[in-house]
Amino acid sequence: DDRELRRGGPSYTIDTVRSFDEPVAVILGADAAASIPTWARAEDLLDVADIAVIPRPGIDLADVVTSVPGRLRGLSMPTIDLSASEIRRHAAAGYSLRYLVPDAVAEYIAAERLYR
Repeated sequence: DDRELRRGGPSYTIDTVRSFDEPVAVILGADAAASIPTWARAEDLLDVADIAVIPRPGIDLADVVTSVPGRLRGLSMPTIDLSASEIRRHAAAGYSLRYLVPDAVAEYIAAERLYR
């Protein structure tokens, strides 16, 4: 889905959520979810979006879910010490993304020379 690219300018999660015709869930790592209060129009986002929070190593998932008011739900799953930022750093350095993302995603990143 390229709606954020087509929109141009800054991309805010609340705008993306509101651009869908049907309800959507936002899936975030606990590290990102903890920073929601600093996001643009965070209160609006927390009012309209269900936010699924996945565990991150070293972050207490329960603390994040209870400290951010809104529709956050913690997901019980094994933690993987890998973030989107780390994947972007790997791509920027020219390292293989094998086993970090699906093959089709790695091929797209390479073909479009993303993060270089």
